[in-house]
Amino acid sequence: MARSIPHFRREFAGLAIAAWLGAGAALAQDGDLEPPVLDTGEIDGDLAGRPARTPTVRYAPGALEAYERKLRAYEQAVAAEAAAKKLRDDKFRRESAIYERKMAAYRAAKRKYDADRAEYEAELARRR
Repeated sequence: MARSIPHFRREFAGLAIAAWLGAGAALAQDGDLEPPVLDTGEIDGDLAGRPARTPTVRYAPGALEAYERKLRAYEQAVAAEAAAKKLRDDKFRRESAIYERKMAAYRAAKRKYDADRAEYEAELARRR
């Protein structure tokens, strides 16, 4: 992994902010989220005898498509990181299993050595 974790966090934070802004923009275009109220300095419509002018939200052409591309790239990065983590976890489990087998063999050899030594020392003590 060429990138460090702090770099990934910075990138994640940037993408999260972009996603939040883009989601608000997409919802505003669909009419699900009211656009921010702009202070135009005019009198509200009911006081002036006409309906209040509702500010329209305009976005640069392709803003939603650019957001969707960034979101797909982010999802791919998350999926790649998850796959890399799975590989690291699998490698760790394999190496842990190998280590545990070696330690079990070492402990068995140590027990056998201690038993043989105790038997040898008992034999020496009996001969004296």
